[in-house]
Amino acid sequence: MKLRLVRINGQSMLPVLRNRDIVLLRTIEGDIKKLKVGNFVLAEVPNYGLIVKKIIKISSAHLELSGLSPSSLAPQHIGPVPHSSIVGVLTAKIYPMPFVRLV
Repeated sequence: MKLRLVRINGQSMLPVLRNRDIVLLRTIEGDIKKLKVGNFVLAEVPNYGLIVKKIIKISSAHLELSGLSPSSLAPQHIGPVPHSSIVGVLTAKIYPMPFVRLV
């Protein structure tokens, strides 16, 4: 497990995460057992690149991800996301204050 700082780019996770917020990411390094419905994750998705979304469904083969904002991509547009596409789980928003725990 590694920890990284990630800057949010976009408005799809409003009102919890805003453009330019800085969050702490815990890499999963293939350990998908730690993923849970409700986790905010960073995923590498074809046609969209790196995206931050919330897990809304987990199956044995893939995840279904969604943004929080009405203007976010619908899960149907993102499509099923393989477990291997998940870079890590967002654990906390650290900037700007106040600190917000996400897990």
